[in-house]
Amino acid sequence: MKKILLGTAALLGTAVMAQGAAAQVTVKFGGDIRFDAAWVDDDQPNSKDINFQQEVRFPITAEGKTDNGLTYGAFVRLRNTGSNHGASSTAGTTNGENIYAERKYIYVGGGFGRLEMGDEYGAVTKLTGFAPAVGIGQLDGNYENFTNSGLFQYVPSNYFNRATKITYYSPNLAGFQVGAGYTPEYDQTGDNNSLLRRVPGTSYNDVVELAASYKGEFGGATVNLGGGYTFGDEDTAIQEEMRLWNVSAAVGFGGFTVGGTYFDNKGPLVNDPSPNSYPTLLGAPLTGEQTGWNAGVSYKNGPIGVAAAYGRTESEFTGTGGDLEDTVWSVGAVYTVAPGLNVMVDGYFVDSESANTAGAVIPAGNDATIVMLRTQLLF
Repeated sequence: MKKILLGTAALLGTAVMAQGAAAQVTVKFGGDIRFDAAWVDDDQPNSKDINFQQEVRFPITAEGKTDNGLTYGAFVRLRNTGSNHGASSTAGTTNGENIYAERKYIYVGGGFGRLEMGDEYGAVTKLTGFAPAVGIGQLDGNYENFTNSGLFQYVPSNYFNRATKITYYSPNLAGFQVGAGYTPEYDQTGDNNSLLRRVPGTSYNDVVELAASYKGEFGGATVNLGGGYTFGDEDTAIQEEMRLWNVSAAVGFGGFTVGGTYFDNKGPLVNDPSPNSYPTLLGAPLTGEQTGWNAGVSYKNGPIGVAAAYGRTESEFTGTGGDLEDTVWSVGAVYTVAPGLNVMVDGYFVDSESANTAGAVIPAGNDATIVMLRTQLLF
């Protein structure tokens, strides 16, 4: 698999260099800025009831097209939140004051499909889904910035991984599409790879990601199905091998969408480029087994959207004698006040058995109620 992807990348790179001189690249720049206000009632020590958060994102696209239909370009998304990624250990790197390139990749597309090369989400992210959402996002919202939901997940643990990778997507044939990707080292991004490319990390290596989707329309109803499987080798002896899979489905009709997903994580149990960031919650390594599912419904009509979703995760640990369960209920709404100006509200109800506190060996758990308001400007 990795030899096929690497060879394809080399051939397409040669093709672009041979034809790129005759094409013109168009650059597009945009962005959005968001202000969140949250009221929180939970069991965590030293937590505040009222919290604010600011986030800004700048997507940049550069694209060209040759006379014979070859499309090529690059995508970069700059962001302030989480700006300690790849930055130096200064005060600004941990409080969101720095801007960093969160996503960045080169792409080439045509009748053969599409190839993406860089720090970007993989085939599982782009070909599978989860419970439908509006506005802030419900299960996909920012509630984890304000409370501790433990190891709760609503997608497989590699879903938002942006390690440097190569991913190929086939053309869409009668609604069907497949994707395949290869990541040399699961926790390496950007120029970190050039420094450590010959040295294994403390994560996973030779990760292969496979996914497929189907999108169709029948009598005014839309159907969206997806499935993914990811596997890789562990870097250290204390880790489980990586074996992740998920399936998703969504049906839409008349502004309503109903859908959800089921996933099974074996290996990294957290949505983090470094799966060992939660290695000894109970004084012993994770057994590496986690399953979860979620379902939801959304409705959109003009400037208004509403949604509700429920998610449940069960995680196994060494020495617990059973599973730890985490659940999240969420409802939300969005209203477009004017072109580019949106106001949103989400409510979250968290019940986490795996939520831990600093220095604790056995998780104390956490029950939380959160109401979040967001104002967003798109430009």
